[in-house]
Amino acid sequence: YDADMDQLTLSFNSQATVPDWIILNGNMISGIPPINGDFPLLLDLSDNDTTITDTFHLSAEVFHPIITGIIDVPEDQGGRVYLGFSASYFDSGDETGQEYGIYRHDFYEDSSAWVTVASGPAIHQQHYVFEVTTLGDSTADDNGMSMYKVVASMNEGIFHSLPDSGYSIDNIAPGVPTGMQAIAMENSISLSWDMSEAEDFQYFVLERSNEGTGGIADTTITYELIDITFEDLNLVRNV
Repeated sequence: YDADMDQLTLSFNSQATVPDWIILNGNMISGIPPINGDFPLLLDLSDNDTTITDTFHLSAEVFHPIITGIIDVPEDQGGRVYLGFSASYFDSGDETGQEYGIYRHDFYEDSSAWVTVASGPAIHQQHYVFEVTTLGDSTADDNGMSMYKVVASMNEGIFHSLPDSGYSIDNIAPGVPTGMQAIAMENSISLSWDMSEAEDFQYFVLERSNEGTGGIADTTITYELIDITFEDLNLVRNV
């Protein structure tokens, strides 16, 4: 130690692998660890003349669970997401009777509440993934975001994660209508088809178009139907 030196500078060694959540500000190390564990940090201490390198051992003990991701369940009809989170520090193999609960923030009438949507035992894992439901899917008109939190009920206490949000997607489009039949008459046509077997079916889209001839302009009319029949009484022959 040089008593006459002006200033000491602390920095991470250039060969060190530093987790992205660790921040070094002056002589203070801080951060919010995503998991429990021991993190060796290779540090340099310099007075601009001599540099000393040593290892600082950082031990992280995170009492509350941390949500690490909320992603859509693929290839389904929507309404479900996978929620991943890191375990509480107190989730040890020596303890029993401990569990995690997943809560979704719902609005109803003029109020809101955290509603339990899933729960499971703590089985001494570093990371968990729960499948949970959403209130609706993301669409062009609505992002469908649902907010969640994880609550660890440990023998040492109850610990809440910070909330996080995610959305589900309906990845499976309804099939093409089958059984299409058409009956043409003098100035009308009657169409019929089979009902969709999709669980989340909402409506059919029927397009009526004509190719402009004889002074009649091209037109396309779109109908949204829940019925499986359609009758056009304004048919113009040869158009």
